[in-house]
Amino acid sequence: ERAAKAWTEIDTLSRNPATSPESLLSRIGVLEAEMRGSEFESKVADLKTTAQRQITEKGVDVEIDQLVGELKTLTLSDPEFMRFKEEKEKYDSIRRTVAQKGRGVRLPEIAKLFDEYAEQYEVAAAAPVEEIKMYADNLAQEGRFKDAIQKINSYPEQFRLSKAWKDLEFLRRECERQLPK
Repeated sequence: ERAAKAWTEIDTLSRNPATSPESLLSRIGVLEAEMRGSEFESKVADLKTTAQRQITEKGVDVEIDQLVGELKTLTLSDPEFMRFKEEKEKYDSIRRTVAQKGRGVRLPEIAKLFDEYAEQYEVAAAAPVEEIKMYADNLAQEGRFKDAIQKINSYPEQFRLSKAWKDLEFLRRECERQLPK
């Protein structure tokens, strides 16, 4: 009868949405001995495991929230994209951490945050390309490959991870092949 009464109290607590996993574990700690060896022992063990998992997940979510906050701070504090490489590495690290900690449900939120920043980066990176490419093309057509390479190399360093840079890099390699050996 003591075991049944203890189980009823634990079961009622576990079904109450206002009961925190910490409170449930605390109460289980007090009443667990009364249910030892009874038909309720395995049910209590299951509840205990679930509550411990919830506490762990809550801690992981707090950690992930902190990492996402760091990423937001980085992206907002870098409008010139001077730290894009660092921010991409931070994003990749956060993505791995979230996946490893079993919180993949947060990945779309994190991806959206970085994708918006990366899109702004690509737009900014594309801005100087046309002028540089046109100028370098003209120099190359005149046979001034060294000057064309120099013009291509004037492309801002912080944008050299962009798709736009890939086009310029291809033109640079073409010019380098034309240089006298």
